Amino acid sequence: ATSGARSFSYILKHALERGVIQCIFATTVNEHRLYMESDITLKRIFQPVKVVEPSVEETIEILKGLRGTYETHYKLQYTDEALVAAVNLSQQYLSDRFLPDKAIDLIDEAGSHVQLCHSKNKKKGNASIPSVKKCDIQHVISSWIGVPVSDVSKEEGENLLNLENILHKQVIGQDEGISTICRAIRRARVGLRNSRRPIASFMFTGPSGVGKTELANALATNYYGSKDSLIRLDMSEYMDSYNAARLIGAPPGYLGFDDGGQLTEAVRKNSHAVVLFDEIEKAHSDVFNLMLQILDDGRLTDGKGQTVDFKSTLIIMTSNLGNNIIEGIDDKDSSFDHKKILVMEELKNHFRPEFLNRLDEIIVFKQLTRLEVKQIANIMLREVCQKLKVKDINLSLTSRFRDYVIQHGYNPSYGARPLRRTIARFLEDTLAEKMLRKEIKEGDSIVVDINDDEGNVIVLNKKNVKKEDLCTSFVDSDGGNDLADEKRKDMVGISWEEGLTNPKFGHEVRKV
Repeated sequence: ATSGARSFSYILKHALERGVIQCIFATTVNEHRLYMESDITLKRIFQPVKVVEPSVEETIEILKGLRGTYETHYKLQYTDEALVAAVNLSQQYLSDRFLPDKAIDLIDEAGSHVQLCHSKNKKKGNASIPSVKKCDIQHVISSWIGVPVSDVSKEEGENLLNLENILHKQVIGQDEGISTICRAIRRARVGLRNSRRPIASFMFTGPSGVGKTELANALATNYYGSKDSLIRLDMSEYMDSYNAARLIGAPPGYLGFDDGGQLTEAVRKNSHAVVLFDEIEKAHSDVFNLMLQILDDGRLTDGKGQTVDFKSTLIIMTSNLGNNIIEGIDDKDSSFDHKKILVMEELKNHFRPEFLNRLDEIIVFKQLTRLEVKQIANIMLREVCQKLKVKDINLSLTSRFRDYVIQHGYNPSYGARPLRRTIARFLEDTLAEKMLRKEIKEGDSIVVDINDDEGNVIVLNKKNVKKEDLCTSFVDSDGGNDLADEKRKDMVGISWEEGLTNPKFGHEVRKV
């Protein structure tokens, strides 16, 4: 096959040199550089003619010329507004393709979509000629990229205005950070932002475990629609120049060139996402040179020379700088404002001025208060209850157990992370062992309490216990409020402590 290809190439070049045949070849810039420029004969024979991408105005005229062809094919009409929207939206959101190709594909897909919908309506007696409108173009491109691009509806507007409350269900505290991000998203959604830059760029700094990464997760879920819309990069993996180069990919001739960049490939596949640079202070200086391009121009060139668009991304960087300053801070605004000034000075000492100047906001996260940790504990405990509910097991928790978890899981220096470990140790491990022993089965309803003095977890299976014998305060699996022990005693005539010694419970009370 190789010798045959060479023979054909020789015959073709010989015929071209003699003028026996005339050819027009169409190729890309990269392929021309690879195959044509490396062959002296072909380079001498062919006169390269560069075909540049048409402008937006030229593409609109091209679509108007093609309109009749697609109207005949789909038996419908295209409005001028739809053609203009196809060009503008494809130029804005499909940055990895070129005009007029991407605009033509868009009107083609929109025509197919409208015709399909019309065929269904035609069966109901609607025989009018359908039209492709701007809203149809918006619908198609939204389905392609997974982000709403239509005019803001009343329902979406209400959701955007209520975004703070939505995020607060997942992220406790940190009002300043949440409000700042929500304002940036609202500006971007209505088009009041610099379209050449990312939607917004933030640096979150503060103690570990206070919600910096969790807020990025919440944004990916609630704004972009999925946890998969979070691109997370741990900067501890890019502490030298060699590993920093992996973000954009190895240059030609180097090992790993075909793999592409870890950052550029992720954004190329999902350009509408939250990009999280975790612990940015650990990154090599080469990473910050790349960040300057992203923050300023909204794009980055990878090792293959291809440009990746970051204009539809939300850039978030986290840092633990200033932890020693924030630790021990009280909840007074005056004290926190003073701490913020000191943290900003530390950031200026670590990061280059041109880097900090390109960020939209630097947000200093507060330490979690005990009340906020209690709210986070309720969220984590509710997650455990919901996991068991899927297995048809109803779990209730006493207030005493929850308070015990908070007491042993609260650490101002480490935020909420010790809380999750405490829940795993005292609740999940206990339940797992009992489920493996078949002491807890599908259909069971259980109450979990703890002995404060000895730290022993107590699991009560309510399957064979009458309702009037139940005597505990609890947090229901649906997240209901605690029922105080005194109130329970008034209802059933017995307290929780008295119930533990009540012979009616018998073997249902087990200590771990």
